[in-house]
Amino acid sequence: MTTTSRQNPPSAAPGTRRILGAHRGVVLQGAAAHSWFDGAGFAVEHGQYHLVTDVLSTPESRLARVWHTGGRMTSTDRPTALVLLQLEGTSAVTVDGTKRMLGPGAIAYAAPGTALTLRSDDPVARVELESSGLALPPRTREAIERRVVLDGTGGAFASVLIATVNTALNSAMQPDDAGFAAFLLGLGHLTAATLTDASGSHDGPKTLRRQDIYEQALAVIAREAPDPDFTVAGLAQALNVSQQYVRVVFAVHGATARDAIRDARADLARSYLRVNGSHPVFTAAEAAHLSGFRSVGTMRAALRTEG
Repeated sequence: MTTTSRQNPPSAAPGTRRILGAHRGVVLQGAAAHSWFDGAGFAVEHGQYHLVTDVLSTPESRLARVWHTGGRMTSTDRPTALVLLQLEGTSAVTVDGTKRMLGPGAIAYAAPGTALTLRSDDPVARVELESSGLALPPRTREAIERRVVLDGTGGAFASVLIATVNTALNSAMQPDDAGFAAFLLGLGHLTAATLTDASGSHDGPKTLRRQDIYEQALAVIAREAPDPDFTVAGLAQALNVSQQYVRVVFAVHGATARDAIRDARADLARSYLRVNGSHPVFTAAEAAHLSGFRSVGTMRAALRTEG
């Protein structure tokens, strides 16, 4: 990556994306790198970063090529969709509590409003694409909502997308050029094509639908409910989908995953509290423990709620 200049971003409130225009060959370290990430909408939580980056950015969109040393950063309340294409190294990416590994060739998607965390122990490089108007086919949107990370290795569209971003960043292109808006429109279509290709949503009937995920979720809950540490995050992890998608799936059925877990534990507790003749088989404390409740009080509250 060519490094031709050293720049400091303007000061503003942390977490607000304010780095606009063309910035090529940016090389920063330490506090200056942290400030730059703040300007790109990321809050650095850990790490003394060494950053090398090239960026073309407008208020509605951003394309960037980024290399940095290890650390941890977060992005919350972002009004734009964010696509990450990993080029080098491995990062742990967490979207709304669902954690996956992002290795070379992998693609991560974070919908607007989701909480995103990126952590790496070693240097990493990636392409970042951010847009407030990324138009995705319904099947593609549903498919990528289920997963945090997609496999883009060997995909022709991902290769073309990365080559297009690299060409733009290596050129003299500026966001105020007359054709830049049209370029962003084409880039958005290419990004949508890449996500569609990587998600497998074009496979039609073979793609898992929401009903399939819902039925799998109920089976996982029935199996894991006795574990008091089992949560909605654990459910999403077991299903290999995001917590956001779990919420969507249960909302379609007029329910929440949290309530489903509580009700499954209540059913177990009720079975343990049944009497054998005139004597209970288990004490209330034993029933609570065996059904996944942390206390008798919590169990009784759940039994009252379920009715």
